[in-house]
Amino acid sequence: MVRDSLEFFDADGEFLKRIESVKSIGPTPRKVILFIQDSEMPFLKLIKQWIPARYEGTICKTEEFDRFDVAELTIKNRDLEGALYKCSHCGQEIPKEELFEYGQNMQNLLVFPKNSPVFFLVTNKGSHELDADLGFFKALYPFVSRVRFRSYQLKQMLDVLPNKTDIVISEYVAKRYYGEKKTIELHQKVDVDTAFLQAAKENTWIDSILLEVDGKKIRLARNGRIQYYQSYHFSNIFSQLIKPILHNLTANYENVLRNRSRTIANPAAKPIVFKTEKPVFTSQNAGIELIKRLGRLRGIEIAQVNSDDQMPELMVKDYTSGASYSIDVVAENMIVMTPQTGVREISLNRVVNKILEDFDCEVI
Repeated sequence: MVRDSLEFFDADGEFLKRIESVKSIGPTPRKVILFIQDSEMPFLKLIKQWIPARYEGTICKTEEFDRFDVAELTIKNRDLEGALYKCSHCGQEIPKEELFEYGQNMQNLLVFPKNSPVFFLVTNKGSHELDADLGFFKALYPFVSRVRFRSYQLKQMLDVLPNKTDIVISEYVAKRYYGEKKTIELHQKVDVDTAFLQAAKENTWIDSILLEVDGKKIRLARNGRIQYYQSYHFSNIFSQLIKPILHNLTANYENVLRNRSRTIANPAAKPIVFKTEKPVFTSQNAGIELIKRLGRLRGIEIAQVNSDDQMPELMVKDYTSGASYSIDVVAENMIVMTPQTGVREISLNRVVNKILEDFDCEVI
């Protein structure tokens, strides 16, 4: 029988043992960070050919487990001190000052489900060290980017868990980005449905949540970050959260991001339609906000090709990737985005997420 990498998980297998070798360091939780990668230039191929100028990176060894590849990554940022860590494979030493007092080594393990656009980082580093390493992945744009969820996607993931009724949300952060910005923090034990209903009543959406299951804690955030503590085994995290997340992300990648670019061989337009929850473009100058929000993306230039500031027609160029887009407001609650030429999935993902988050809308 062929084992499906997203369905099969052997709790006693070598894959689990390898991931569990990333030990928590004192009170610092272990973290899983989710990424998506370009279909034509995936991470493992990219890093063999190109490293961002200010970094040195080494994949020390790639191990195969059933349908997963696991690689340990060391990163050195020439602009920062003490960012090179010991690799358990090659034995390279790191500066003593970068060891925590608990005597454990900091590690980055990359896990690649085969034939998937999604991969994830398992790490035991603290926030400062991890932020330095995440800068490395950010510099790999437009071939790699972080995953971002919508609030409703977090709710869908929790709804399908077999033990949902046993889950307690002891803390959440809810935010609103469009219109009057707002942040709400709740420190009160409630069930899953109550937490999301409370956020909706405040016209906000859940940004991060702290879950408690049988006294064990997991923090799940919309920026594709999962934190879990020493008492929680990776096998549970995988079966309860990561496996359904991988399915969800792979389906979204294929449905929304894949093969949208116009080419000589296939010049047909493949538009993406966004519908806002409430009418947004109601005033004479409402469309100017769309231009402002998109203009905040790095490397973006925008040209308005009509004179209607309520329903603008825009040509958008992403100079960091070479992609171009037509983005038009076609109704008070609707935006149509047409990828043009040179569009990579990661560039498209960045623009799609910007519109989704800043205008509280969904792809229809």
